[in-house]
Amino acid sequence: MDGNQTIAQSLEVHQETLHTVFERLYLYRVPFEQMILKPSMVISGTDCAEEATV
Repeated sequence: MDGNQTIAQSLEVHQETLHTVFERLYLYRVPFEQMILKPSMVISGTDCAEEATV
């Protein structure tokens, strides 16, 4: 949330992180049907000059 990253940069990092997490869960044979996912939101940094709209 802190920083000057745009929403596009935040989205890229968010997607990469989710991809890595699910890849590891698959490798460790964690059953997806038994997972509870916490929702998350992608936003631009607080110091970003270009604030994203809703």
